[in-house]
Amino acid sequence: MYHLHRFIGLCVRAQHVAPLHLWFMIGIILLSACTSSPAPTPEIPPNIANPTPIGARLLMRAEQSESPAVAWMDDAILVTWIGTDDLDIRHFAQWKFGDSWQNPQALPLLTNRPYAQQLVVTTDNIAYLFWLDALPNFPASQFVWYAPISEDYSINPGALALSNTETAEFTALADANGTIWVVWRGGVVAEPTLYAQMIDSLGRPRFTTNLLENATHPVLIRDADGNAWLFWLSEGTLWRGRWDAGAVSDNTPIGLSVGLGAGDWLEAFKIGVAGDEAFAFWHVSRRDGTTESYWSYGKLDGSTWGANPPMKHDATWLTPNQLVNDDLFAVGVMLNPTPELRIYQWTGDDWWTKRGGISLSSGLFRHPTWLRRSDEESILTWAQPNGISAELWLLGGD
Repeated sequence: MYHLHRFIGLCVRAQHVAPLHLWFMIGIILLSACTSSPAPTPEIPPNIANPTPIGARLLMRAEQSESPAVAWMDDAILVTWIGTDDLDIRHFAQWKFGDSWQNPQALPLLTNRPYAQQLVVTTDNIAYLFWLDALPNFPASQFVWYAPISEDYSINPGALALSNTETAEFTALADANGTIWVVWRGGVVAEPTLYAQMIDSLGRPRFTTNLLENATHPVLIRDADGNAWLFWLSEGTLWRGRWDAGAVSDNTPIGLSVGLGAGDWLEAFKIGVAGDEAFAFWHVSRRDGTTESYWSYGKLDGSTWGANPPMKHDATWLTPNQLVNDDLFAVGVMLNPTPELRIYQWTGDDWWTKRGGISLSSGLFRHPTWLRRSDEESILTWAQPNGISAELWLLGGD
């Protein structure tokens, strides 16, 4: 069911269709804005086949392949995921204030087949949820949508569509004065174009700027000094550039991307930052159904990275820490002898792995979500198969 859901999404993304009618868009925005209270959250069924990982909490069982998204604020934690209730597919959220987790709620947002959630916290401490969705009047275009999530789970003023053409990928990064920059890939598959767009401190989308031609898989990220960088892929090459208020400069091809054969699929592309170095991670699904992780690294301002082409890692779904740190930590699934989620640390020469991780009854559908402040403070979420649904787990944040 999970792959069917994603396959439908890929088919829609392959279409080059006209934007939704203006009045239809206005109606959708008003509908989401006028919904005053979240829907109740269904209880989790008690018959769980998989053993409970020590210290972890089950968020929901759902037909969902993606891990929950997490935002770590000064004194709060926000977790969001996509699930279902008796009525529809829903965005769900759960806040933690101080030492107390609040009851999860279904967010009052119109959905059709949402996926690719990302949370961004602005400098004025407002949490925004971003995701991709195409509204029900098939074959409607797929857009980047966004909405602020209040502490009482309300959405005010409502959800807005950011992009204005068929959208396949996006990345978002908080900027100064409560603003957010979003880079998204639009247009037909054969002519991928990256666009830049700002959301102002009042949550309003600004004008769209054509940024880069023939580019895919954008990643905006900030280093420890506050400098912003944009990474992307183009024609088998990994690129990086300096990001400044919607403009990219010093565009540099720093290495090769992962080679893909007929039937192979690049599931995800991730960037992690540690000190003055950056690490790139590729998650590849091969045509025989196997999943592989590749990695490369180098200086942020360097012209050539060390692992060129990228090197294959022993773990699958190797995912870097989303928070900037002096050391690079990642989590990945080691499949032998049984699946385990393990912590990996880059030592400067090799990957050190923490022996004995979180035992899994099977591998994961997609990459986990990993935020680490220290050995004592970290949050890990993942989605693992359980019959005809998935279990969405959260570990840490206590």
